[in-house]
Amino acid sequence: MEKEVFLEKFQEIKGIEKVYEIYPDFSFWGVFYHIISMRVETVENKEEMRIEKNVVLTLDNMDHSIQGEFIFYDVSLFYMAGLDTLSGFEIDKNEDGTFAHGNNFLVVDYANNALSFYCKAVEVARVKKI
Repeated sequence: MEKEVFLEKFQEIKGIEKVYEIYPDFSFWGVFYHIISMRVETVENKEEMRIEKNVVLTLDNMDHSIQGEFIFYDVSLFYMAGLDTLSGFEIDKNEDGTFAHGNNFLVVDYANNALSFYCKAVEVARVKKI
């Protein structure tokens, strides 16, 4: 997928330009393989009177030269088989409105099905060379 097409498809991801600053040829999420850390933050949504769960994943690439921190907001149907290598992951955008409960993205480990969840928003918090 060309950079322009990728940026257009994922323009709703806050901070996506941070990835390109460090990795100009970035075109798919499979660059990030290893889970370095994961935390779950709970936030009270007073408007909807419910608790939202945000997942923060810190990942690095295959040769451990690039590290990124990604925040996934209002996560639902979270599944994780372990804390090992992801074999890359994919973020699918809900372009046709088929995801349940107003979710905008599906995050899934496309090779091993070790991780999957839905979320309403995604943010690239930081990306750096190690």
